[in-house]
Amino acid sequence: MSFLSVPALLTWLVLPSLFAITLLAVRLLIEWRSKPALEDTTEKRTLALMLLPFVAGAAIVPFASYLPGIVPSMAYAEPLLLAAPDAERALDGAHVAVARPAFFLPVLLGAYVAMVLWRLARIQRARRALSRIAAGARPSVLGPDVATTAALRSPVVCERGTVLLPEAFATGTSPDELALIIAHERAHHARGDQRYFVILALIDAVFWAHPAILHQTARCRLAAELACDEAVCRQRPEMRKAYAELIVRALHHAAGSALPCAPAVFSPRTKGEFGMRLTEIMRPRARAGKRRGGIVLAAAVGLPLVAGQVAIAQQGAIAFTVAPVETGKVTSSFGMREHPIEKRRLMHRGTDIGAALGTPIQAPAAGIVTMVVESDEGYGNMIEISHADGVVTRYGQLDTFSVRKGERLRAGEVFATVGQSGAATGPHLHLEVFIHGERVDPETIVKMPARR
Repeated sequence: MSFLSVPALLTWLVLPSLFAITLLAVRLLIEWRSKPALEDTTEKRTLALMLLPFVAGAAIVPFASYLPGIVPSMAYAEPLLLAAPDAERALDGAHVAVARPAFFLPVLLGAYVAMVLWRLARIQRARRALSRIAAGARPSVLGPDVATTAALRSPVVCERGTVLLPEAFATGTSPDELALIIAHERAHHARGDQRYFVILALIDAVFWAHPAILHQTARCRLAAELACDEAVCRQRPEMRKAYAELIVRALHHAAGSALPCAPAVFSPRTKGEFGMRLTEIMRPRARAGKRRGGIVLAAAVGLPLVAGQVAIAQQGAIAFTVAPVETGKVTSSFGMREHPIEKRRLMHRGTDIGAALGTPIQAPAAGIVTMVVESDEGYGNMIEISHADGVVTRYGQLDTFSVRKGERLRAGEVFATVGQSGAATGPHLHLEVFIHGERVDPETIVKMPARR
């Protein structure tokens, strides 16, 4: 199943997006009155819970046809097609519409991928720039892991654990205040926030158009800063006021200079986030203990969500698990062959399945009858069935048929019988398969009967 079909989009994009937005809205509503302090572990778990349905959906789509049915009726549901009949395929002089992917989807996908690549390149440039700055920084007397540089306006800790202090900031700040800033950056290093902030930046790049995910990554960054603030204040509780004043004084100096891939004392960029940090520094609130109810709630919501993803994916999965003819054998495969009538080598555009006259022919997968042709010179009586993702199966040399154009078929439903109504030397089913208008070997797509 294509990742751009309607069931696939519902599975890996729409349902997970709605879940993430709903989860964030519920959390904000709960916190509206109590206004609790952000807890680092809780924010990480919430972000993971938001991302999990996207990962699960992307994993479900390619294997939907192999998974056990969640809703039994889904195995025979009508396939959903996200296509536009903007091309034609010739059939002995007649023109038949071919379903191709809608034009706007590749355009949107291209724009999205371009933005993701641009953001990833921006992150990589920032990391390289920080590495160059760290390599050119001058060692400081404040510690073996401290250096000063004129290339930064905000203190940061690089991936190797070196705390980089702006020269202008370091010269105008007292040693005690610098010790607080260095302690904050060392707390980031001890927590492994260098890698953590890079991961958050990568998530922002991939989900740049998802407001709920972006909001949650911002909460994760703020929770990390609050955790480091708390670590500093535990070490120097008598310096709480001085620490808060230092942040206020340095806010204007470092505004807008924080790197998205590097943890820093000035990482948050909005006044509201700074206000929360100052409040927590001056009047720390007790952190909530572990709540098992959150795990239960996540399971209660997550399991039905995954079940819904599987059910929707199966609705559009192309499961060619039924052989069109159960009793018969392949008498001529796809490819070059000696034509039995014209007695010269020609391209055989399908697969012939020899069977007794009147043998039932059944739909190999759910689909819609899109063409019924009677007494064609070459194909004889012929029927085409459109399945999901632009897959079309064509059945020629039919003796009789019992369907009309536009009729829906379930997998395994009988719709015709084997004959030799066209150019044929004996009764057989001539089967062809198209994917977005291009012929492919039917034996690679459709289940064939056992050779009898």
